[in-house]
Amino acid sequence: MSTETHVFFRGKLPSKAALARAMKELGFPFSLKPATGALEEQSGFMPMMLRQEETGVEFDVYDDRSAVTEFAAAGVDQAFERRASLRWGGDFEEAVAGMCVAAALARLVNGVVFDEAENKLLGVDDAIALARRNLETLQRPEEKPKFGTRPADIRRYLKPLLKQRKDLALLGRMLIIRPVRHLLRGVYFDRTSDKYAFNMWICLKPLYWPEASIGCGREVHKGSWKVWRPHFEAFLLDSLAEDFFRPVGEITTLEEFARSLEDDAEYVNTRYTARVLAGMCSLEQTHPVSTMEETLAKFHAWEAHTAKELKLGDIWQPAPFPVEVPETRRAAECSDPHFVTTPWVPRQAGLIQEVPEQPGQIRFATEQLWRQGRTILLVPLTREQAEEKHRARRDYVLVARLVDGNLLILKHSAHWNPYQPVQMRHPDMFRPRQFRLEVYGSSVSLHVDFAEDYDRHDVVRLESTAVIDRATGGALWHTGDNLAARERSINDYRSGHREYMRKILSDSDVALCEFDAPPFGEFGDFWRCVEIYLRDAGFGSFT
Repeated sequence: MSTETHVFFRGKLPSKAALARAMKELGFPFSLKPATGALEEQSGFMPMMLRQEETGVEFDVYDDRSAVTEFAAAGVDQAFERRASLRWGGDFEEAVAGMCVAAALARLVNGVVFDEAENKLLGVDDAIALARRNLETLQRPEEKPKFGTRPADIRRYLKPLLKQRKDLALLGRMLIIRPVRHLLRGVYFDRTSDKYAFNMWICLKPLYWPEASIGCGREVHKGSWKVWRPHFEAFLLDSLAEDFFRPVGEITTLEEFARSLEDDAEYVNTRYTARVLAGMCSLEQTHPVSTMEETLAKFHAWEAHTAKELKLGDIWQPAPFPVEVPETRRAAECSDPHFVTTPWVPRQAGLIQEVPEQPGQIRFATEQLWRQGRTILLVPLTREQAEEKHRARRDYVLVARLVDGNLLILKHSAHWNPYQPVQMRHPDMFRPRQFRLEVYGSSVSLHVDFAEDYDRHDVVRLESTAVIDRATGGALWHTGDNLAARERSINDYRSGHREYMRKILSDSDVALCEFDAPPFGEFGDFWRCVEIYLRDAGFGSFT
């Protein structure tokens, strides 16, 4: 199956309802969610359902002539005026959904379908036949259930927690604290193009915010939520307590919500609205607007609309805004409940370890993460276990406390894991290692990327460096090296503005930046290379 299929047609698209009926008439088990509205206005991900489970495809329409003419060589009739394109990732179920939509749509608009995987133009009957063949493959029973990221999978992962905590409610992909008065607080399990991985977001949203979003939340532990990893469920439950619900559970009022946004320029208007409704400031008449009473009525209506859209039911407890009641009654009548993370599902033994504190001490782990401003080690490893991962070219981290007190982290990866549901076709092929060296001082951090040479195994090359201001997250200095072209670019922001330099590398420069990969557990060669590099490139000493 392809990752993209196109339907070429003339005239207008049918409604979503008409497309849903056509799919049902053809015996396709997919349904649109919702099956209302104009297909002409659909852009981006289009949710669908299969056997009460969520799926979907990207759907976009192109009206310019080039969208048709670029497929002239494939035999597409140039009399067609428009193109509808359906895209998906590596999920076979999504691929079948896309083909079913394409076949049904082509039938409605009397169009043709071009399947990029087969590089073949299909008439309506051939497109329907292909969709049905793929449906037969999809509907064959699997030997054993697989991990997944659909709402039913989420409920399975959360089963022990939901059994213990009745003050949590799972609504589709959102796990929220109940009851809700004015604030939606919790977690959003975001789908990705990888059906075996989530993106996880803190959900912090005023109920009166009508847009379909998670509000002012942020992504947590990006790239760590692969459901096939042996420690996934244990870490998920632990992280929900420490990284998600502990911070949002303490925000119970609109005043506290407004204060949580004080350092975020993106949410200036959101913060101002919360302050007005919390009774912290008056409504500014910057232009002819409604009265305060009309403004409050509008926000109450938006809360009711959001509660209905999310199907909160009795989870929502309609309440006055703080500005509507005396200050002495606000805590009792307007606040959302304070949420504590005890009791909780106990942390699995051996899941988390702190970083070394004594100079010269070294520890190993599967992964290093940041939690509440400090670094932690996920699934600690013995030296022998880490050495075996090094030999097998699998991911692990080495963490050491340097003599000067700085923390050094050396990440080793080759982007392969035996637990991955979809394995590479040639598992014995050479997989270059990548090393990332990170050093954390009190105010700045250093990040250096090394990569193994594909043609000369066990030779590593320094590719880039960056010095970051830990307080702001902004770059102070960074470089990029192209050893093949013997060129280095340097960007220096320490003076407050960008200073750019370009350097032609000498033989000694190149010799410094490529060397034999050190043996397992040895990070001294990396660090010595970086110290000389920083001095020669003009940064100076990292302290």
